[in-house]
Amino acid sequence: MAGLSFTGSLATVNQIAEPAHRGRVLAAYVTATCAGLAIPAIAVGEATAKVGARDATLYCAVVLGALALLALTAVQETRPLTTG
Repeated sequence: MAGLSFTGSLATVNQIAEPAHRGRVLAAYVTATCAGLAIPAIAVGEATAKVGARDATLYCAVVLGALALLALTAVQETRPLTTG
């Protein structure tokens, strides 16, 4: 399932990006995707030794949820309103 969502989102980014900047945009997208998969795994792994697996996973989930809400707020503030 993750492969399908990655492929679909990659196709969307490819359609949205301007042709002159498509390579840079796709490189940034893949880098962000890899970081988004690796950083939480590393953080949970490191925190597990200190607080246990359950609490480390919970803390990571709370932080990721807060970051998602922050990103959602930022996107809503920068997106132009459409009337229709």
